[in-house]
Amino acid sequence: MLDSRDPAHRSNHAPDQALAVANLALASAQPLAAYVTKLTGRGVSEAERARAVDGPVSPAPGTFVIWLPLFATSIGHGARMVRWRDSRPLPRSVAWLMTAAYSCNTAWSLQAQLRGLGWPSVGIILAAAGSASAALIGAERRVGSTGSASSQALSLEARAAARAIAPLAGWLTLAAFANIEATLNETGRRPRQPQETRRALALLGGAVAAAAAITRASRGNRLYTAAVAWGLAGVGLRNARARNPVVATAAGLGACAAIAATLFGRRWFDARRGNPSPPPYGEPSARPPS
Repeated sequence: MLDSRDPAHRSNHAPDQALAVANLALASAQPLAAYVTKLTGRGVSEAERARAVDGPVSPAPGTFVIWLPLFATSIGHGARMVRWRDSRPLPRSVAWLMTAAYSCNTAWSLQAQLRGLGWPSVGIILAAAGSASAALIGAERRVGSTGSASSQALSLEARAAARAIAPLAGWLTLAAFANIEATLNETGRRPRQPQETRRALALLGGAVAAAAAITRASRGNRLYTAAVAWGLAGVGLRNARARNPVVATAAGLGACAAIAATLFGRRWFDARRGNPSPPPYGEPSARPPS
C-alpha cells in the first residue's frame, strides 16, 4: 500500500500543497477572467473583440459553449489535486504544466478584454496551448504503469490528469491559429475573399498538422481529438453559413484527419516501445506485473 508519509514519495511524485492550491486557484480564475469586463466595466468583452476581427478559421459562436465543460474539468481536477496531494502521486512536471496552461489561459482573457488581441495575445495563447499539450503528453506517457502499488497509483492519477487537460489542449490548439488570423485582421487590412480563403486554408492546415502531431504523441487521446473535431466542426458550420464551401470542406477533412490520427496514434506509440496496446480507459490491464 502506498505510504503518503514516505519522504521519497512526497519529493518525487506528489505535488506539494502550494502547487496544488495554485493549480486549483488558477483553474478557478479562468471563468472569472472571461467575465472581467462584465464584472468591472473595463475593457471590451471577448465576444465583441472577436466580432470585429475574426475570420473563416474562427468557429461558429455556438461552439464556444465548450468552455463550460473545459472550466468544469479544470476546476474538478484542481480540487482532486488538493484533496489527494498527500496520497496520490502526480509528477510535478505535469502539475506545473497544467498550472502554466491555466495561468496563460487566464492571462489571454485579460489581455483580450483590456488591451485587445495583437501579437502579445498570440504569444500568450501559444504558450497556453503548448503547456496544455505538453502536460497531456507527459501524463499519457505515464498511463498504463503496472507492478507496484505506487506505479499503479501513478498510472491512475496520470490518467485523471490526461482526462482533465486533454479537452483544453485540443481546443487551444485550434484557438491559437484562429487567434493568428484575428490578429492579422486587427493589425493589418482584412484581405479580400480569395486571399482570405487561401490564408484560412494555410492556417487550417497548420492547425490540423499540429493536432495530428500532438494526437500521435499523446497516444491518440480521444478527448483531445473530440475538442479539436468540435472546433473544426464549428469552423465548417461557420463557413457553410457564409457560403464558403472551400474552407467548410477543408475543416471537415481536417476533422477526419484528426480522428484518423487518434485511431492510429495509441497503436503507434505502443508498437514503437514494443508494448502491447493498453486497455481502454476504465478497464484493468491484463498484463502481468513486470
